[in-house]
Amino acid sequence: MGSEEIEKEQGGNKQLCKTVAQVAFSHIGLCLIVCLYCVLGGFLFELLEKENEVHVHRSIYVQVVLLAYCHSHLTGHLNFDKHYYIKITVL
Repeated sequence: MGSEEIEKEQGGNKQLCKTVAQVAFSHIGLCLIVCLYCVLGGFLFELLEKENEVHVHRSIYVQVVLLAYCHSHLTGHLNFDKHYYIKITVL
């Protein structure tokens, strides 16, 4: 490679960097960066908090079951009428 080819390649790299910077800092580029930031933040939050959420849901489930068990022994029967129906999902 001659010195002219190296200079052309470096000039092309500079132009590429300039074009990337222009797109990244335009309104469209900033919107894309914000969207990417939100999506990655959501995935990171889920990764960090998933185990804790499972633990919380399971502990709530156990508390509801224990409450129903105690209630059934105190009243002699287990009675969940339509007004007090509880839907519990365990992850």
